[in-house]
Amino acid sequence: MRSSAALLFLAPLMALACSSTSDGDGDESALETAAPKPVCVADATYPNAAMARLFPEDGAGRKVGNYTSWPDVDPSGREPAIAADVIAPRTDPDEARANLASRFGACGDDMAKHMKTAKPNVYIYFTGYGDPAQNNYMVDEAAVMKWLNERDPRGIIFSVNWNCARSGDAFCSANAKALAPKPGTPEWTSFDRAMRVLAGEGEAQKTMAGIGQVLAQQGGGYDAAVSHAMQLGVKLVDQLLVADKGPSGKELLGKIHFLGYSMGAHAAADILVQDFTPDASVGYKWSREGVCEDGGNVCTVAGLKKVNWALGLGTPGWSEALRAYNANRTDDGSAKSGGLLKIKDPRFGGKLTIFNRRMDPTSTADDTFERGFADILFGDYNHYSHDYNLPMFVQPGFVNVLDPFLESKAAKDVTELGVFYDAAGFIDFDDCKEGSCAARNHYLAHQTNRSHERITLMQTGKVQTTDGVARADRRENRGVSFTANGAAPVVMPSMDQEDLRGGVELYYRPTAYDPGAPGKNFGLFSYGACAANAPSGELMPEAYVSDSGEIVFGMNWLGQRYEVKANARGKLKKDQYTHLAFTWELPVLALTTHAKTDAELGAKAPKMAADIQKHGAALVWASGLRKPLATTFSRQEGKGTLRIFANGKLAAEAALGTDDSRRDCLSMADVLTDNGYETGNDGKYPAYLPYANVTRSSESDTVEVNGQPIGTRCKAYKVRNVPVVFGCARGAGVNAGGDMDELLLVYGKGRQSYDNVGEGGKPKNWPIGVNYDATAFRAK
Repeated sequence: MRSSAALLFLAPLMALACSSTSDGDGDESALETAAPKPVCVADATYPNAAMARLFPEDGAGRKVGNYTSWPDVDPSGREPAIAADVIAPRTDPDEARANLASRFGACGDDMAKHMKTAKPNVYIYFTGYGDPAQNNYMVDEAAVMKWLNERDPRGIIFSVNWNCARSGDAFCSANAKALAPKPGTPEWTSFDRAMRVLAGEGEAQKTMAGIGQVLAQQGGGYDAAVSHAMQLGVKLVDQLLVADKGPSGKELLGKIHFLGYSMGAHAAADILVQDFTPDASVGYKWSREGVCEDGGNVCTVAGLKKVNWALGLGTPGWSEALRAYNANRTDDGSAKSGGLLKIKDPRFGGKLTIFNRRMDPTSTADDTFERGFADILFGDYNHYSHDYNLPMFVQPGFVNVLDPFLESKAAKDVTELGVFYDAAGFIDFDDCKEGSCAARNHYLAHQTNRSHERITLMQTGKVQTTDGVARADRRENRGVSFTANGAAPVVMPSMDQEDLRGGVELYYRPTAYDPGAPGKNFGLFSYGACAANAPSGELMPEAYVSDSGEIVFGMNWLGQRYEVKANARGKLKKDQYTHLAFTWELPVLALTTHAKTDAELGAKAPKMAADIQKHGAALVWASGLRKPLATTFSRQEGKGTLRIFANGKLAAEAALGTDDSRRDCLSMADVLTDNGYETGNDGKYPAYLPYANVTRSSESDTVEVNGQPIGTRCKAYKVRNVPVVFGCARGAGVNAGGDMDELLLVYGKGRQSYDNVGEGGKPKNWPIGVNYDATAFRAK
């Protein structure tokens, strides 16, 4: 979620300029052949290199088409005013269109004409939470906006701002109270049980009283904001439905869409099923008759004929949408909520799509206790897996999947996308041309956790390119050559937050040798650096094709060397790409426990005594959550696994460690690193810091509540923050003897199914149930 500090660095939009795209009578075929452009253009200036690279053709001014905010359009950045006359219902279509067009300032007349003649689609956008009264007269998810402009040049974008304190009625505050955890809810009961059984009745009473005060603050912040955002969104829809009515019942507007990020994803999802009526009816009483799919004028937003789809990016796990989705899930909790999902609950009418990263701590948090404590107390929050702006939307491969998924109600869930796009390292070289190129890594690097003041898309050094893996969903298919003149290794900063598990994937094509009998080592990748000897550090993976014709993958753990080997003959073929994947995982044991009854927890308490003695009340609090924290209060214990996959099938596996392997819970000084890293285009960045509110110091081990220490925290995983060097291993310089494409680092548990890898390693499109290719989607 967006922090209020981050908002300080987002420059407001400048004055809206206006230009006309048509002087005709709105003939649609003429508009199509004329390649329509936005009617109103908003200027936004971003103080970071990533945004400058995103809009290079615009110079210093970053142009966003047909964008404004609702209901307030004051560019001063002050808290938004919620003018009653602006949000008041309309019954006259001309008046409704004029009021909506007035949000575009000096361009209002042109926008009014556009609404009346061009049949534009409408996109209602909810941004992330930064403040209880947030003025969104700015664009902070610029890549998303550019995607909307490109897929639908005539489309109109309203960004909703909110201010519940000025709402003028009681809906948002009442709904905020309804959203808040309270005695009797599962999360409240679980936390209260842990305090009573593990800390005693007296301590439980004091703590629960304090928790109630904290939740009251949340109710006036996030819960009020999401409630007011939905309320303002539905009032906007009400006016759009009226404005849509043309002469003789002609529809003047296209379809209505919702999308949002973080808290905005919560609003974009749950607005579809939210009840805004004060009586027994469900939905909203619309000002225009016959707008519902059942022919009436009282229904939910999902029940409107005019609503096409909603998209949530980083949708919270405690939203109504994900609670409905997760109710019958039985898969591994590490994959819960991740992927490209179509919400099947009939209340959503097949109109809701969610894209969540697998390790996003917001999407995998089932309730606000878990989300809040993980972020504020335990430093479990990872902003990098919760940033949905640039990383995917600069990739045609992602957008080409997303567009048809959104437009089809028959699309099928693909949870693997949540793993694939959670990676902080991915290079496909497809933005390169022939010859030398500095390829783009699609990871968005942040100088400071959660701040967008200085962010950039990283890139490699100069690489020599060649033909890449042929994919139907990409216009360009380029790879990197390690045998061309001037070839160099590809260096990718790993910024890995989970050293105990992960994966490396790549397409590899040997060109300089026969894979069955290579005659010397040919390096694939090496964590840290390329060296003649195996890396001496712990859990520093490397892979190579050995001089005896084996694919070797290995690393050191607890002072011992572990390797897994697969025969290269039959797995690799000369002059042909093979998809290789290398995954490793070591078992992690949670120090906390969850119990469904007091007796069950009481029986487990003696085994927890030593850890509670060491970590104090902080561990008791964590035990009150309904599932273990992702990275806090865990230790490594037991034998793990090394795996090699070739063309999507398991080629070999071997043990990593032994049954007695063990690494205790780590302090922040052991977890974090001082190593900075190069971005390739924006200079040096400080050490990667995935965890909020912690630093590499003993003070960060202490958990405080209202300035008072309640115990200590510890982590299961180390942050390596070392480069991964592709194209070499077991030797200095380039020694891969071939070409590579689609280099990918997977954080967390590596993939073990490969839906996008076909027979013989040939890539296939993700199995979303909808056909797609490299042709960019264009809205009608």
